[in-house]
Amino acid sequence: MITELEKIIKKCNTIRDCLESFLKSRVDQYDVDDFLNKDPLAPIIGTICDEKIKAEVAWNIPYHLYEFLRQKGLEFKASTICKLGTDELRRWLALHMQDKWPQKLNEREREDWLDKISKSIVKACKKIWVEYNDDPDKIFSINNGNLSIPMIYFALRQFPGIGPKKAAMIARDFGKNYNWVKSVKFRLSKKGIDLTVTNIHFTEMPIDVHVKRVFKRLGFARYNQPQDFQNLARIIYSENPGLVDDFIWWLGREVCKVRPNCGICPLFNICEYRGKGK
Repeated sequence: MITELEKIIKKCNTIRDCLESFLKSRVDQYDVDDFLNKDPLAPIIGTICDEKIKAEVAWNIPYHLYEFLRQKGLEFKASTICKLGTDELRRWLALHMQDKWPQKLNEREREDWLDKISKSIVKACKKIWVEYNDDPDKIFSINNGNLSIPMIYFALRQFPGIGPKKAAMIARDFGKNYNWVKSVKFRLSKKGIDLTVTNIHFTEMPIDVHVKRVFKRLGFARYNQPQDFQNLARIIYSENPGLVDDFIWWLGREVCKVRPNCGICPLFNICEYRGKGK
């Protein structure tokens, strides 16, 4: 008789196979002119904005804020945003978000988002201005650029509006050497700092509704605590557990939705929910 642990390991091995195929199929095009790659402040603001709204909306906010400031003759810098102030930033965010809100967010939740995000951005910008001489790249120059994944986690966690999940997400980006991270490395190299990321095996899987839904449907309903998810990710891809999120998040958002498209799911054969979405 197969034991429960053997079932877990078998499912994790299948997920790993699909993850590896998924990662190979993704083409990471590097566009130096992309605003997130070009500007060191953009990823910080994008990270702060990335909650309760669509990721693509959140990560486009820095560019639109840059355009707003440019039209006013102002630079897109932490000090500029700090001087702009919470009230004016909130007014701009409210106008920008008018036609971009998720339908599920009610009026009160939208107001709370505007309050929290505007305050967090200004506080984070003040910290960058005062402690890092208005240069966000200096955040990653500590320890002469020799940073472990846990160090990167706390480098981000120190900022208002960046909680554990967001900090883990950015640390995961460093573990994979995402495009905007390559830009940070390039800019620091011109300042004589060789950014080296170590302890990649310490990356974590950010946990959201998509991750929870997929793992529950795969048969891990009993294992629904944060430590459970992280240890499942470590079994699946021990060398870089954070990458498990790339695949599981995509699966939950595009395939294993509230009403899933089971017919195209690569994990159909190990899913305990299969077919119930029809």
